[in-house]
Amino acid sequence: MNYFSGISIKGKLVLLLVALVTFTMLLQGSILVYNDIKKLKINIVENLSVLASAIGSMSRAAILFEDARTGRRILSSLEDEKQIDLAVIYKTDGQVFVTYSRNKTVTFGPPPFDHEGQVITKRGIEIIKNIVLEDEILGQIYIKANLNEMEAKIENHLVSGVGIFSIILLISIPISVLLQRFISEPILSLAQTAQKVSELTDYSLRATYKGKDELGVLYSGFNEMLTQIQSRDQTLEQYRSNLEELVNERTRELEAAQKELVSKEKLAVMGTLSAMVSHEIRNPLGTIRNTVFNIKQLVSKNNYDLGPELDRIERNVVRCDHIIEELLDFTRLQERNFEPVDIDPWLKELIDEQTVPEELDIAINLKAQVVVQIDIESFRRAVINVMQNGIQAMTKAKIGKKSEQPSQKDIKLTIESRVAQGRVELIITDNGEGIPQANLGKIYEPLYSTKSFGVGLGLPIVKGIMEQHLGGIDIDSQVGIGTKVTLWVPVKKGK
Repeated sequence: MNYFSGISIKGKLVLLLVALVTFTMLLQGSILVYNDIKKLKINIVENLSVLASAIGSMSRAAILFEDARTGRRILSSLEDEKQIDLAVIYKTDGQVFVTYSRNKTVTFGPPPFDHEGQVITKRGIEIIKNIVLEDEILGQIYIKANLNEMEAKIENHLVSGVGIFSIILLISIPISVLLQRFISEPILSLAQTAQKVSELTDYSLRATYKGKDELGVLYSGFNEMLTQIQSRDQTLEQYRSNLEELVNERTRELEAAQKELVSKEKLAVMGTLSAMVSHEIRNPLGTIRNTVFNIKQLVSKNNYDLGPELDRIERNVVRCDHIIEELLDFTRLQERNFEPVDIDPWLKELIDEQTVPEELDIAINLKAQVVVQIDIESFRRAVINVMQNGIQAMTKAKIGKKSEQPSQKDIKLTIESRVAQGRVELIITDNGEGIPQANLGKIYEPLYSTKSFGVGLGLPIVKGIMEQHLGGIDIDSQVGIGTKVTLWVPVKKGK
């Protein structure tokens, strides 16, 4: 094997093709010789069988009348059959009647076997046939033939086969040399290109091959490898030239990851805090609410004027209970039940259910006209939270203008629905005080709030609800002009 490893691809391909031709010819020649030998033996047996039958027929009268002279004359006709060495006619008792032998010194005995048939050995062919007259066996004829003729024919076949094989082998060598070029030359060209790339370290070089066979795939893979290496080197060079920018980018990513980690830690603390608040504060709030109810009953009976004070206490109890509910909703996972809803009628009904200040004007423009899959309760809460934020922002902005007496309402909340850019959008716009740009990046942070009362979970809860609907929330706000909030879900949710 070490010897072949040093042979060039050309030499290996030529040897392979010549070896393949040699093996094919030897195999085919062996099959042909085997078939010829088999056919020759069959032909010899058939000829001998016919000859034995003919001699047996001619010898019936000689056997019947004990005419040995006639019998010998009949057997002497075998002199011209060169392959027959011996012939014997036996009587029914196995006694020799007449004989013929090409070798006069041969002695005769009883038949080698007592039934009709033939035996083929390496030394020759032996055959016995019964001599029959009107269903009566008069005797047997035994013939022994040599295989000289067959061996001569086989020898002629072998000589012819060797000659043909030699000619084909001589022709196959130059053909193999020509054919190997179709394989070896593209491989050698590829090897030269690889060596050139290695010497020059130039990965912009490419190997050229126009075929679409396996070599074409090899060339394509080699060129693709060079392309990837070239791209990698260009990237590395770009990294080296922009290392400072890359470091700054990685720093920003680390800062973002740190913020996310802090946010997750804050959420974990909020979860623990929410559970504690729910357990420790809700029970006292329930007691306070029951107490206020009882005091109201007593005050009503005794005609004390404490109604406003008691109502204020009850309102603040409700506000505290709402804060606890927000904390729990934000920290616990809720299973959503999505169902198809015709969004425009559903929004109209939801808006009509809300209680709004008398000085507020609501403009409704619903044009979505599409069915979407939503969790009704959570989506309702998201819409109400955004509406309440807008109402509170406008009310706060107009507090200092109570002395003014406008001819029409100047606090306006606009609610629209539409289908745009492959999604269903619910747009809620107010003309309140707006959100400063510095605060826009913080509005989704839990516990961040600019209000005097509340824990700042309204928009984070809305954002979570919309993400569970595979949608989102977009906010555009300008100080002194107002805020536009867009809640959206994909149109495909309604299909």
